[in-house]
Amino acid sequence: MKRNVFWSTVLQGLDDDLTVTVVTAADGRDLTIKLCGSIDLQSRLTLNETLRRVLDTGTAERIVLDLERVGFCDCAGIRALIAAHRHAAARGVRCSIGKPQEHIRWLLGITGAATILDVAGG
Repeated sequence: MKRNVFWSTVLQGLDDDLTVTVVTAADGRDLTIKLCGSIDLQSRLTLNETLRRVLDTGTAERIVLDLERVGFCDCAGIRALIAAHRHAAARGVRCSIGKPQEHIRWLLGITGAATILDVAGG
């Protein structure tokens, strides 16, 4: 399936910046939001804005939040992921977590977020 970069943004001015790249399938129905850096209190706004922009296009049926390159996530980051999941669900869009690193998978489990979020591979 052909995929195209939809847009990319960087949250500037923090010690650990969050880079967001949205990759879409040619039909625009499957989107991957690739996150790189930290998901925390400071970067949650970038994640929320990205998701709002994706949902406003009205074409997405499935969104994967790819956490493979996220080096840090705290409880505020977990809340942001849950909020993203709920916003997508309210629009009838399936949202899942892809490729979480082991420390994020652990945090999802210990906080109970893994029971709310659709986490790939577990």
